[in-house]
Parts: sequence; C-alpha cells; structure tokens
Amino acid sequence: MKNRITKKDFEQLINELPVKEDDLIIDGKQRRGNYGTMLRRYDPIAFEVAYSEEVRESAFRNSMR
Repeated sequence: MKNRITKKDFEQLINELPVKEDDLIIDGKQRRGNYGTMLRRYDPIAFEVAYSEEVRESAFRNSMR
C-alpha cells in the first residue's frame, strides 16, 4: 500500500499551481502569497475538503493499478 499525501505536501502542490492575484480573495479579503498556504491558513474547511478529495482520488487511482 502506498503512503498517502501529507497535508504539507498537498499545500506545496497547490502552491505550485498558477493562480492570478485576483483569485486570492479568501475569507473576504485580498491575500498575498502562495494559494495553498493562504487556503490552509484562512479557509481551513475548504483546504480539508480539497485534501480529503485528493486522498480519496489517490486511493482510487492506486486501487486501479
């Protein structure tokens, strides 16, 4: 069984995605910085939902191998 992605690794994965500055409005405020870090800090529910989905999808992909 493969190890699942950690929250820190998932945060870094999101940080590498290209995001426009206009899209960094989190918690009703314009944020600056890495999207994954801002999402984890200022909208933890959205981060947890996205992380849970990634873990579930990863497990599904691994089971299909």
